[in-house]
Amino acid sequence: MSSEEHTKVTTQGLALNRLGTADEIAAMIEFLVSDAASFVTRATITADCGRTLH
Repeated sequence: MSSEEHTKVTTQGLALNRLGTADEIAAMIEFLVSDAASFVTRATITADCGRTLH
């Protein structure tokens, strides 16, 4: 299976129909370590494009 085929299979059914980027994950981490997230405690933040919708 080619890399392109693997990506297509992996992203099927995801809310955005694509993989996240390193910049998107970095932005989430940057928020979590910032003062803007000072009120966030004991939270689970899942960055999986909706794969594990609850």
